[in-house]
Amino acid sequence: NFLKPSIGSFNELNTSKKRKREKRTFHAVLSNKKSKQNKQRKAEEYDDEEKQGEKQNRFTKETFDLQAQDIIDTYATASNNYQSPCCIQYLTELVKQAMKDIKFNDSWKEYIQSTSRCLPNGFVAMTLLQYNGYVLRLHHFNQKTSVDGLHSHKWDFESMILCGRLNSENWSVIDPQDKNTNASAVEQTTTAKFLRKREEGDTTKTTITLLEEEVILKLDEKLSVESGECYFFPAGKIHRVMKSTIPTATLVLTHPKYMDAILYDQLEDHAKEEIQIPDKMTLAQLNQFIDICINT
Repeated sequence: NFLKPSIGSFNELNTSKKRKREKRTFHAVLSNKKSKQNKQRKAEEYDDEEKQGEKQNRFTKETFDLQAQDIIDTYATASNNYQSPCCIQYLTELVKQAMKDIKFNDSWKEYIQSTSRCLPNGFVAMTLLQYNGYVLRLHHFNQKTSVDGLHSHKWDFESMILCGRLNSENWSVIDPQDKNTNASAVEQTTTAKFLRKREEGDTTKTTITLLEEEVILKLDEKLSVESGECYFFPAGKIHRVMKSTIPTATLVLTHPKYMDAILYDQLEDHAKEEIQIPDKMTLAQLNQFIDICINT
């Protein structure tokens, strides 16, 4: 005869099973908690290593200058007269990497601020590097009118559009006898010609000297360069940058000087010789511009 189990023995069995389940659940929760803690610790260690690596890889002005100089030595000569120059493309990648470090480096920002030029129409130029006749600049086009009238430069330059859109016009001098030739089909203007000279190493002062009272120019072409595109522009070619409907920033590498810079403007707007001293950009303006570059 089988013994019939008592109610008490059933209760003891159920309690034992319940305790075992609770124990398994406890160990599972504990194991899961430890696993999460281990993962979190490893993630924190990885973040610490990553931050340490980032700290070691941060740019200073000195490390930036050395890398930029190496790029210029390697590629600048190859960029001459190419519509899509390679040197400015490599420099653009370098500048983008360095921008966050510039933002939090007060001495670096002070240098940029000290080399900046702000024209009354809203155009701002900032120097990042001067090396063997090459100058690397950031330009901010936020002008209400065209930039500084028609002009030519004393050096070739290459430029990358970091954000926005650069609208410009190219012009050329025509013989006075040809003034009325195709005048209805081609836009022409009569203007004065000035020598524009800045002392070497001095970004604060420009001397304007009258050369000719009357020069006739004709419009050759209108251009529009979009963000992410680059171009090469030769010294001596006459152009002007038109006002921008959207904030536009460019990175520009000017090559060594080999001719005079010329300004073509209305005679009554200038004395026969005058000195222009542009304002410096404020720290707030510089920080705002850096944010624009970081977010592009």
